Amino acid sequence: MAVVLGTTDWTGLARVTPSSIEIVPGPIPLPRGRHDLVLYLVSAGNVWREVASFTVSVLTESGFRRADADPSLDIGLSGQPVHEQRPDVAPGPRDTFLDFTGRAGLQTTHVRNGWTTTSQVNVVGVSYRNEALRFAQEGAAAPLVDLANYHVGVEQGRVALGVGDSVWGTHRLLVNGFGSRGVTSLVKSGMVDLSIAALNGSSIVGFDNPFGLAHSEHRVLGATFGVEALPARPGALRLSATLLDGSVLPMTDYNQGAVQDAEQSRGVGLQISATDPAGRLQVDSGFARSRFDNPFNPVLAPGLDTIEVQETTRNARYADASYAVVRGAAIGKATQANLTAAIHHSRVDPLFRSVALPLTSDLEQNGADVTGSLGPAASQVSYQRSRDNLDDITSILTTRTQALTWTNSVPLSGWAGAGSHALAFPTLSYTLNRTHQAGDGLPPNGLYDSLSQVPDQVSLVHTVGVAWQAARWRAGYSWNRSFQDNRQIGRELADLGNVVHGIQAGATPTDRFDVNVDVAFEEADSRELATIDRTRRFSFSTTARPALRTSLSGTVTFTFMRNDPSTSERETTDFNLQLSQAMSLWRGRPDVLQGLAFVRVARQSLWTLTQAGLVPIDEHTWIVNTGVTLKVF
Repeated sequence: MAVVLGTTDWTGLARVTPSSIEIVPGPIPLPRGRHDLVLYLVSAGNVWREVASFTVSVLTESGFRRADADPSLDIGLSGQPVHEQRPDVAPGPRDTFLDFTGRAGLQTTHVRNGWTTTSQVNVVGVSYRNEALRFAQEGAAAPLVDLANYHVGVEQGRVALGVGDSVWGTHRLLVNGFGSRGVTSLVKSGMVDLSIAALNGSSIVGFDNPFGLAHSEHRVLGATFGVEALPARPGALRLSATLLDGSVLPMTDYNQGAVQDAEQSRGVGLQISATDPAGRLQVDSGFARSRFDNPFNPVLAPGLDTIEVQETTRNARYADASYAVVRGAAIGKATQANLTAAIHHSRVDPLFRSVALPLTSDLEQNGADVTGSLGPAASQVSYQRSRDNLDDITSILTTRTQALTWTNSVPLSGWAGAGSHALAFPTLSYTLNRTHQAGDGLPPNGLYDSLSQVPDQVSLVHTVGVAWQAARWRAGYSWNRSFQDNRQIGRELADLGNVVHGIQAGATPTDRFDVNVDVAFEEADSRELATIDRTRRFSFSTTARPALRTSLSGTVTFTFMRNDPSTSERETTDFNLQLSQAMSLWRGRPDVLQGLAFVRVARQSLWTLTQAGLVPIDEHTWIVNTGVTLKVF
């Protein structure tokens, strides 16, 4: 008998008797975790025949079925030793620099008695304070080393609890994918489930406020109760109800800048989704009712005579339905046809607001789309109508929008077969976008005093593409034409037209070298100003890999801009060259002490002539960047 545990032959440490086999680790411990144990009968001639196999779990010394810890540490240096500009200008404080960055992380997993505990934490450090995680909030007081994110989760069967950075909410009108720091829980029991969350009112970082619940006035509380009405067929009919109670202070996310105001909202939302047994019909709809309050903030109105915002209660709803008219219909021997139709409706009442989800209020949208495919070819047509000013307030402009989109993709090589002749068949694509936005006349007692201020514009965009793709080469051509037809009274000539021709080509003659060429010709026509702006762009890029861990890449781009009549000219040249070298500093452990060093050289030149007879502006900038990153473990 031969005994193999995982990928190791343990026969020498196994005691084989006529009735049992006992594995005695001795000085060599058994590998922890779950492993396959396979028994073989070895006959004459060293012929192995499997006779039995099992799965065994080896506990850790602490009794865990699984105990994993995966630490990580990355450090890096980035610098700009050279920055030269012609003509000479006064040097800036960051023309040259050398910065340090570091990230330390830890991920753990522990399994015992049916309970699974996972955790992950990341700490980031920088040497330049302006790049600190909380610099936008605390300025010069922002710590150089800070907590980026963390999460601890505990799960046992139908119960789960999470603490730290989380994403919660699936209601499209109240809270949907709200991400912040806090506490979340989930309980499942048969056909019902309950999810509860308490999260900070905005995304945060740092060691302060570790649970995200330190400020009662900057907090989002919510719960979702769901029912699978047909548990034998999950997803066939699901009903859910969501409750939300949120209050936010004038605080933005740690990486966001904006003028904020204190807000409060309480809401309830219902959702229902269903599908038929065949999966052809799918319906998803929801309703929400939210009470919103915008408390007075003297900071935003110092000394002004203002009117206090009244608390409002408003509704919102949506409904989506789709039906697979044709699904997998055989056309010939190898071609299938599919056709799906869908309708959409949404309405968000004026002044509807949820602090956990930014929605555009005072808007109703209705639309439909049809998606079809025939073999590899696909096409979709969608149409949408929308309007605002749902309360028909006479002093507010009502805007109506109609949008039509038609997209098509036809890969001819999908019908040509797998032979070499298939390279002669490109992929064709065409997209049409037409949008008409217009106001409903001149509102009395409003901000508009002339019909020329009432918008009425039609935008039409055509995009055509042809692309070839082979094993070692690729090529393509694209054409885009857009036209903005301004129909405002008195501004009928304020139209804009734009045409862009693009040519792309590339080749990879060997696995260590590739090259790409990109050419674009653009012409913009302003009928109101009677000018035509022409832009020509030529770009060449290449990448060489002379060695397994060495990469040399470069790009050169020339851009020429002229207008008619000749009142301005502009020429720019962008050049960059980068050499990078990857390395493994520990020969015995290729996954440890991995490094990457790079040097990047960039040059930009600008030549501008704003008016005939003037001295042109000629500027040049040289920049050299260097960097080293090291993955310690």
